[in-house]
Amino acid sequence: MNINEIPGNTPVITTKYVVEKTSDIVYVSFDEEGDFQVFSDEGADMDNVKVVSLSQILELDKSVTQLVDINKGEKFYRENINSIWQKIQ
Repeated sequence: MNINEIPGNTPVITTKYVVEKTSDIVYVSFDEEGDFQVFSDEGADMDNVKVVSLSQILELDKSVTQLVDINKGEKFYRENINSIWQKIQ
Protein backbone atom coordinates (compact mmCIF):
# COMPACT_ATOMS: atom_id res chain seq x y z
CA MET A 1 0.00 0.00 0.00
CA ASN A 2 1.31 3.44 -0.89
CA ILE A 3 1.49 5.63 2.23
CA ASN A 4 0.26 8.53 0.09
CA GLU A 5 -3.02 6.67 -0.53
CA ILE A 6 -3.82 6.24 3.17
CA PRO A 7 -6.35 8.82 4.43
CA GLY A 8 -4.63 11.90 5.82
CA ASN A 9 -6.79 11.87 8.94
CA THR A 10 -5.42 8.46 9.99
CA PRO A 11 -4.14 8.80 13.59
CA VAL A 12 -0.42 8.41 14.24
CA ILE A 13 1.19 7.81 17.63
CA THR A 14 4.40 9.79 17.92
CA THR A 15 6.26 12.00 20.39
CA LYS A 16 6.92 15.67 20.98
CA TYR A 17 10.42 15.17 19.54
CA VAL A 18 8.90 14.47 16.13
CA VAL A 19 6.09 17.05 16.36
CA GLU A 20 8.42 19.83 17.51
CA LYS A 21 11.01 18.79 14.88
CA THR A 22 13.79 18.45 17.43
CA SER A 23 14.67 14.99 16.08
CA ASP A 24 14.44 13.23 12.72
CA ILE A 25 11.85 10.55 12.09
CA VAL A 26 13.78 7.28 11.92
CA TYR A 27 11.11 4.64 12.62
CA VAL A 28 7.71 4.00 11.03
CA SER A 29 5.46 1.09 11.99
CA PHE A 30 2.12 0.19 10.38
CA ASP A 31 0.76 -2.50 12.71
CA GLU A 32 -1.67 -5.33 11.97
CA GLU A 33 -4.61 -3.23 13.21
CA GLY A 34 -3.75 -0.45 10.77
CA ASP A 35 -2.29 1.91 13.38
CA PHE A 36 0.82 3.97 12.73
CA GLN A 37 3.66 4.67 15.13
CA VAL A 38 6.33 7.16 14.09
CA PHE A 39 9.34 7.81 16.29
CA SER A 40 12.72 9.50 16.41
CA ASP A 41 15.87 8.07 18.02
CA GLU A 42 14.32 8.81 21.42
CA GLY A 43 11.87 6.00 20.72
CA ALA A 44 8.49 5.55 22.34
CA ASP A 45 8.96 7.96 25.23
CA MET A 46 5.57 7.50 26.89
CA ASP A 47 5.96 10.72 28.90
CA ASN A 48 6.01 12.69 25.64
CA VAL A 49 3.45 10.85 23.49
CA LYS A 50 1.39 12.80 20.96
CA VAL A 51 -1.37 11.68 18.60
CA VAL A 52 -1.42 13.52 15.29
CA SER A 53 -2.75 12.84 11.80
CA LEU A 54 -0.81 11.11 9.05
CA SER A 55 -1.05 14.29 6.99
CA GLN A 56 0.71 16.19 9.79
CA ILE A 57 3.54 13.63 9.76
CA LEU A 58 3.88 13.92 5.98
CA GLU A 59 4.04 17.71 6.30
CA LEU A 60 6.71 17.49 9.00
CA ASP A 61 8.89 15.12 6.97
CA LYS A 62 8.12 14.67 3.29
CA SER A 63 10.67 11.86 3.01
CA VAL A 64 8.17 9.57 4.76
CA THR A 65 6.28 9.62 1.44
CA GLN A 66 9.09 7.43 0.08
CA LEU A 67 7.38 4.50 1.79
CA VAL A 68 5.38 3.67 -1.32
CA ASP A 69 5.02 -0.01 -0.43
CA ILE A 70 4.06 -0.32 3.24
CA ASN A 71 1.67 -3.02 4.41
CA LYS A 72 0.03 -3.80 7.73
CA GLY A 73 2.51 -5.45 10.06
CA GLU A 74 5.56 -3.79 8.51
CA LYS A 75 8.20 -1.59 10.13
CA PHE A 76 10.84 0.62 8.57
CA TYR A 77 13.99 2.21 9.99
CA ARG A 78 16.72 4.56 8.82
CA GLU A 79 19.78 6.04 10.51
CA ASN A 80 18.80 9.67 9.84
CA ILE A 81 16.78 11.86 7.48
CA ASN A 82 19.41 11.47 4.74
CA SER A 83 19.42 7.66 4.90
CA ILE A 84 17.34 5.21 2.89
CA TRP A 85 14.38 3.54 4.58
CA GLN A 86 15.07 -0.14 5.34
CA LYS A 87 12.35 -2.67 6.06
CA ILE A 88 12.84 -4.36 9.45
CA GLN A 89 12.56 -8.13 9.12
